[in-house]
Order: sequence, then C-alpha cells, then structure tokens
Amino acid sequence: MKDKDMWKYVRLKDAARLMLGKTPPKKNTENFIVNGRNEEGIPWVKIEDMKRRKISCTREYLSRTGAELGKIIPRGAVLLSVNGTIGKAAIAGCELETNQQIMAIVCKEESGILPEYLYYYLLFARKTLQSMAYQTVLERLSTNTLEQILIPVAPVEVQKSWIRQLELVEDYIWKKEDLLSEVNKARSSGWILEINLMRADYTLKKLQETTSRIIETAEKLLRALLEEMFQEADREKYFRYRDQVFQEQQPWERLDTKRRGFVQLQLSDFQKRLYREFYNAGKPSAVHEILKHMKAEYSDYHIQDAVTSVEILFQLGLLSKETFKLYYDRKDPGEENEVKDENGEALVIDIWSCVSSALSTT
Repeated sequence: MKDKDMWKYVRLKDAARLMLGKTPPKKNTENFIVNGRNEEGIPWVKIEDMKRRKISCTREYLSRTGAELGKIIPRGAVLLSVNGTIGKAAIAGCELETNQQIMAIVCKEESGILPEYLYYYLLFARKTLQSMAYQTVLERLSTNTLEQILIPVAPVEVQKSWIRQLELVEDYIWKKEDLLSEVNKARSSGWILEINLMRADYTLKKLQETTSRIIETAEKLLRALLEEMFQEADREKYFRYRDQVFQEQQPWERLDTKRRGFVQLQLSDFQKRLYREFYNAGKPSAVHEILKHMKAEYSDYHIQDAVTSVEILFQLGLLSKETFKLYYDRKDPGEENEVKDENGEALVIDIWSCVSSALSTT
C-alpha cells in the first residue's frame, strides 16, 4: 500500500486482551464430553482443529465442569498457535476454550482493529512470529513477546475491503481442497470398478492433478495479496511507530532552538553517548545491555548512573519506555512461568528505545 500516511501502529498489548488456554485434568473424565458434540458442551480447540478461518466445531468438547477450570473465549476472538506449531491462526465462531498451545486475542473496540483483519495480518506475519519463538522442548512464543508485536492498522473501510478480497480467495482454495479430497476418496474407493476402470481412473487422475495445480496457484495469489497489503507497512513499522510516539509526546520539540542548545550543554558526555548507543541499537533495549557497549570507555560509571541518565532522557521526550515481565525457562512453560518477588508479584524490567534522532550525532 503506497499511502504511508494512512497507517497507524499499535502494540498488541494495547490493542487486545490476550488469553492463553488450558487443559483440564484428563484423569477426571467429568471434565470432558466423551461422545463428541453435546448441546451442553463447550468446543475445546487444539491446533489440529485450526483448519479453516472460523472454528465452531472441534474434535473434543469440555463439559461445564471442565470449562469452569479454564477461560471462556468470546465469539470473534482471534486464535493463534504459540507452542509447538507457531503461527497458525483462526477465528472463534462461537464461545469456546482452547488448550495451552493456543493464545486467544480479543481485540478492544477502541483499537479500530477488525478480528478478520488481525487474522490475515497474523497469517502474513507467520515467519516473523516463528523467528521470535524460543526453544525449550518445543518452540514457544511467550505472552510477553506477543504483547510487544507492532500491528500496522489501516482505516476500517480499507480493512473491510481487504477482508472481502482475501476471504474470496481463501474460500475458493477451501472449495478446491474439498473437491480434491472427494477425488482422492473416489480414486481409492471401489466404485470406479463398476464402470470402465481405465477411463474412470484416468479422468480422476487428471482432475486430481488439475485441482492440485489450481490450489497451488490460488495459495500463491493469497500470499501475494497479503504481501501487497502488509509488506511495506510492516517493513517500516518500527520507524513509523517511533515517529508516531514522538508526535504524541514531544517535549523536546516544544523547546525552541536556544533552549535545546542549553539543554544539550547541560547533558554530560556520558549521557549523550548513552543516548547514541540506544539510537544505534535500533530496537528496544535494557539499560544494562547498552552499558556493556560503553564499558571500556566509561569504566567508572555504574548501572545506577545509566539508569538516572536514561530517566532524564525519558523526561525530555527523547526515549520511550516499555515494561516487560521476566520469565524463566522450563520444559513446559505456561502463564505461571514468571519470575516473582517475595510478595508473589511478577518482576519486570524496563526496555527503552529512541523516539528522536535529536542527539544521535552530537
């Protein structure tokens, strides 16, 4: 999309509520409905159920007792696989629950993000999401990492237009996949023996090959559309987000030239160098990480000197701050996988990034 001015950028944690699923204890058979779907049951989504855009039916259902142990996910929530298989997406077609391999993303109304739009953006960003996962026994995309993802948000009317186009292509692919499935069943069944065997099998084989090629072409078209819509905005999102934040909070810009010069004179060489290191990092970073790059030149300065300096730069509007929860590794990490203090509160760390290049060359 060529109109750069139409884009707004928002971190996922500010645009949506994230809900990680849970598996009720299977040793208690009362948590599940054994004989499939039941009017009293709640669909329980696992990754193998995420085959189409919307999910209303699943292989397994939770009883009301089992559902009370988890979190009911509202209709319209976007589902994303975050453990084992990274980046499969779907939309909840009804109230349901998921296991712990799936994150439900409930868009806030004020975010201006339609669930279908977010669904397609996540399909586009699947490789990026996979690169952000960390490895334990299985790959896992942590809640904290997912919360920090920047979403390029187009105007609602543009979102609706794109959704219509993408749904047409996606629905066409699924129709052809259903046809291919029927053809495969027909070739493997015995009904073709009742007619001319060679001709029937040859016809089905040609239909199978043709349908496979159509599906492959349509999938390429879907990918091309996703890239046309999102690639440019996604490539520039960190720079554009930085500009957006700077426009929203710009105490530095409110200073006239004379006062800016005065402020720069008051900043020490250490503070200016610290700022340049954050600028050169090009990504949100912790103070101690930045200080490592300055250790040889500023060996007499300690972490508290850097923390104080960063707070000054923050008050000037030159840095922005994000707060991250701290997690620890284990074989089966979950939402309880947080580093906590003696009071049971989650420990957090501040991550800083530049919102201006004002001091980057001074």
